[in-house]
Amino acid sequence: MALSEACLTTIVLICPTYAKNKTYHGFGENDKRILVISPDASNCDDINDFLHDCATLFSGTNTLIILDDCAVSKDLKKRSNKFTNFAVSGRHEGLSVWVLTQQLTSIAKPFRENVACVVVFHNPSQIGTKTLFKDYGGDLDTDTRKKFVELLKSERYSRICFCLRYSFHLYFQVPAVSI
Repeated sequence: MALSEACLTTIVLICPTYAKNKTYHGFGENDKRILVISPDASNCDDINDFLHDCATLFSGTNTLIILDDCAVSKDLKKRSNKFTNFAVSGRHEGLSVWVLTQQLTSIAKPFRENVACVVVFHNPSQIGTKTLFKDYGGDLDTDTRKKFVELLKSERYSRICFCLRYSFHLYFQVPAVSI
């Protein structure tokens, strides 16, 4: 595959809280490859409609769809919905889907079972941490799991990456901090 075929042609950010989210200040400005959509967070149909539109418009285009703050709706926790179907089948259409959430358990289990990679930062939720290691930790023993959690707590911006496709692996990363 040529490099131009492997590169993303478009990045679509779907984030109901985009206007209030300081993290995204200036994100995508003056870049025609980035599209920001801010649906009504209280209206699951609005989010589903945008997902359907993205699947139709960007099918086969090597597009990255980032869903931020979209997993909070109770409708999206259901085992079968447009959100889960989109995320699971998007890869067949040349769409890569990233879901950003603070609560792993807010995402339907069928979706969590079809991910290629999970990147985790420190989150004080014991339920979320237990689910994370149960679902993705493989044969890690309790002591090793506790060590990972302690490292996440103590090392700023550290993360655990669970790579869930062949070759399966797990690693802990602390980014270099420049002063």
